[in-house]
Parts: sequence; C-alpha cells; structure tokens
Amino acid sequence: MTIKEVESRTELVRANIRYYESQGLISPVRRENGYREYTQQDVDTLLKIKLLRQLRFSMEEIQALQKGERDLALVLDQKLRELKLAQEELEDAARLCRELRQDQASYATLDAAHYLKRCTPPADVLKQDELPHYIFPWRRYFARTLDILFYNTIFTLLLQFLFRINVLREEAVFWRTLIPLLLMLGGESLMLTLCGTTPGKALLGLKLVQADGSPLTLEQSFWRTSRVMLLFGGCQLMALLPPLFVLIAVGLEIYACVCVYHARPLLWERDDILYLEGSTREKRFWDWDSTFTALRIGGYVAALGLCIALTVGGHLWASTPYYHGEQLQASQFADNYNQIHRFLRGRNNITYEMDGTGGLQELPQPPGTFHVDFWGGLGLDPVFRLEQKNGYLTKVTLLCPRGDEPEFFGIPRTEMTVSAYAFLWHDLGRTQIVELIEAMNQQYEDFHYSYPNVEVDCRMNDGGTFVFTMTRT
Repeated sequence: MTIKEVESRTELVRANIRYYESQGLISPVRRENGYREYTQQDVDTLLKIKLLRQLRFSMEEIQALQKGERDLALVLDQKLRELKLAQEELEDAARLCRELRQDQASYATLDAAHYLKRCTPPADVLKQDELPHYIFPWRRYFARTLDILFYNTIFTLLLQFLFRINVLREEAVFWRTLIPLLLMLGGESLMLTLCGTTPGKALLGLKLVQADGSPLTLEQSFWRTSRVMLLFGGCQLMALLPPLFVLIAVGLEIYACVCVYHARPLLWERDDILYLEGSTREKRFWDWDSTFTALRIGGYVAALGLCIALTVGGHLWASTPYYHGEQLQASQFADNYNQIHRFLRGRNNITYEMDGTGGLQELPQPPGTFHVDFWGGLGLDPVFRLEQKNGYLTKVTLLCPRGDEPEFFGIPRTEMTVSAYAFLWHDLGRTQIVELIEAMNQQYEDFHYSYPNVEVDCRMNDGGTFVFTMTRT
C-alpha cells in the first residue's frame, strides 16, 4: 500500500511516518520507481507506536520493546509509577492553585515563601529553566581554524616586516608553532573575559558564558584556552618528534574528531561554561533564507582570504631589497645581497656573506654543522668586483674561474640571481627580474640582455673565467 493509504488507516501525518522510518521502527520496501511499498505489518507497527506514544512512552523505550530488549509488562509497571507520581504532582499543584485563588493572592503582594513550604514541585520543573548546554561542534571547529590562522598570521607578519624572514625557508618550526600558540593563550583569554567571544566565534555567532549567563572570569578563560593550546599545540609539536610521538598526536586528533562528530564535550569542556549561538525567540541567528546569513558566511571566507593575502603580501614585501633607490652605494649593495641571499636560501643554509667592498667572507658555523661548499670543493671561488662613480655603483661584475677541472663547466646561478635582485630592483622591478632570472637559468652559452638604462652580459673569456656583468648606463 502507498503512504497515503497508511495515513488513512493510522490517522498519522506523513511527517510522523517518515520519522518512525528514520528511527528504524518500520522498513517499507522500495519499488523500482522509487516509491515506498508499505505492508499490513507496517500499519500494525505504526498503530502500536501511536498507542505507546500517547501513553507517554519514549522513542528509546519503544525501540527497546521492538528489539525485545525490554518486557512490555515491566515497562508498563514503570510507566504506571511515573504517571502516578505525575498525577500526585498535578493534584498538589491544583490544590495550591485553588488555595491561592481562595486567598485572592496578587502578584505584587504574593508571599511566595509561605506557599513554597506547602508544596513539593516536580524535580524537572526548575531544570527546564536552566540554560541548555550546546556544543555546536562544526561551527566551533571552523571558528578555531580561523582563530589559529589569525594568530599565525600576526606572528608571520612580525617576522616578515621586522626581520624580513622567509617563513617558507626557515627551519625553526618549533618556535613558529609555539609562539602563535602563546599569542593565542594571552589574546583569547583576554577576549573571552572582555567580550565572551573571539574573531572566529564572533563571525559564526558563538559566545561563551558561565552557567548563570555572566561573563567568564580571566581565570576561567585562561584555564580553558590553556587546555585547548595543550591539545592542539601538543599535537603539532609532537608531530616534529620521533614516530611514537607522531602516533600519539594522531591519536589525540582522531579522538577530538570523534568527540566533535558525536557532539560530545571535548577535553577542555566544563559544566560551568556554556555556548550561546546568538538566536532569539523571534529570530534565529542562522536563517538560510536570509541575506544576513550569506553575509556572515561571506565574512568568514573573507577573513580567511584576508589572512592568506596578508601573509602573501608580507612575503612579497620581505623579499624586496633593503635599498632599492636609483643610486646604490657598495655597502648598500652588500646589505641587499646578504638580505636576499638569506631570504632565498634560509638563514640556516648560509655559509658566507658579502662585506662592504664586494668580498665574500665565510661565516663561522656552529659545532657539528656540516655544509657542502660546491664551488670551494672544485676550487672555484666567485669574486665580485664593484665599480663606482661619484660614490655610487654603476657596474657589478661576478667572476668565477673554471678551476683545475677542464671538463667542468659550472654557472654560479645562485650568485647571479641574488646579485640581480640586489642591484637591478629599482630599474627592472620584481616582474622583469623574475623573467630575466628565468631566461638566464635556461642559458648555457654566452648571452646578452638589454633594458632601458641596464645592460646584462654573460660570457666565458679566453682564460676560462666565467664573467657575469650588470651595468647601469
């Protein structure tokens, strides 16, 4: 039979029938055309459910009865006790209402303490007046993602703008993980105390309060955030350690995901801290037919994009030379060279730096550090010659002898790249310098490039010396 016939026989609405099916209480067969086919057994089951629900049976009790996990007689005995207790409570409430009416009590002069002594309210009445405990797992997950990105962006911008560090090349992963977490510990604790939310939570309509609705204290905020930091930060830091710790970190992350999936409280949750989500009786915070909901989602995506854009912009700014004016002194070129060299290769991979005259000086290395010096191992020593006019650079020449290996032909591409950034930034800009470097890296013979005010030349002279020249005309 069709669902319309089932509705007629059981006098249940279609929404009820669909719900009981979703709970596994009935299992109609699917026809080839996709419609459900109900049997008389389904109708009988629905009538049983309807009767038991009218007797105040819960869905869990009905499911247990259907599976044979509980006996109907025992459940009926329990239900009779519950109904008797409820009846007594209702009779007590009715008696007290009659007394209040006979005493002609008014709200303004009502002596509540006098009447409270004469009644025993049901235990679940006041329980209904408490703020409900919400978990909002997925919204909190996305809010936390944005908050962590927010603090990482702040720290990354500090490194980029204060020290011109290339965070993609630096190897201090421990500190780049720990310091944003410490920033989060201080910043989030303060924000939760002052306004009850964070940037990510605010965009997704979440707020944290105490069970009585009052703001969190600084101690509560610190307690909560420190445990969040220990879990997320601990997992990230353990991932840098030996494999056993990596497995522990993965296990903790999986446990957190399981808790989120099943909407269970996480490790840092406390009963005295509640989530509010911004809805009111008149208007829900998330109304999927509302323009404001689309704007909130757009705001979240825009915040993610802004953090990424700021990081990329900081990276591009940090890659610019210290000095890029039209006139460069030799010492300024050397500073540019050292800065670009550190940026492109990472501070831990630098074995030499340039002095104010263009000479390359070997840097002392920490004990136990081993670096392969490619050019030095072949007897090749790049040398820079700087030519000045009126105290400003006009020509930079990179010389590199072929050495004692007649079959060897090497091009000092790193030195060419770094010196081009350091010397030609004002004249060519980032785009043309990148194009020039890409073109040079594809050349294995002599070449010459000409730009307005700039000439770039590369050749192997008769003495077997590689010569790379950049000239401002």
